[in-house]
Amino acid sequence: MVDEAPASGRDPQLARRGSGTDPDNGADEILNRVHRVLHPVLPVTREADSALTADYEGTLTSIRAVTIAPGLDVVSLSQVLAWDVAVNAKSRHLVDGLAQRSLFGNILLISKGRKADVLLRYNFPATEITDEALVTLLLMVFSTGADARKALGN
Repeated sequence: MVDEAPASGRDPQLARRGSGTDPDNGADEILNRVHRVLHPVLPVTREADSALTADYEGTLTSIRAVTIAPGLDVVSLSQVLAWDVAVNAKSRHLVDGLAQRSLFGNILLISKGRKADVLLRYNFPATEITDEALVTLLLMVFSTGADARKALGN
């Protein structure tokens, strides 16, 4: 016997996923998995707004998950590499070089007048990724950010 799709053509398991903090929401499930796989490896905190914060080699990373469409849940990372860096030709050149060499994430200089913060941002689909692959990918991204932080002199 073959299971037939409902008349709507949508998978009922995927169709019931909503958004926000619904426990059936794929994004919430992914964020719980991220916490579960990272917690034994490094400090991870659940924030009041449902995000996670991870501490890796002097960097702090905000981790969020969002359901883009049924069956497509994306993890979004923002890793702070440096705060209050002087904005000048040297810092721009250094960050540009780091950004060009980065394989896991975009390294950005976020200007606030004469000072700037340096962030690594990375997004990836995580719906069907295994726990082992998930923790491996997260640690590769965190390591990229930590290496960039060291190159910045922090």
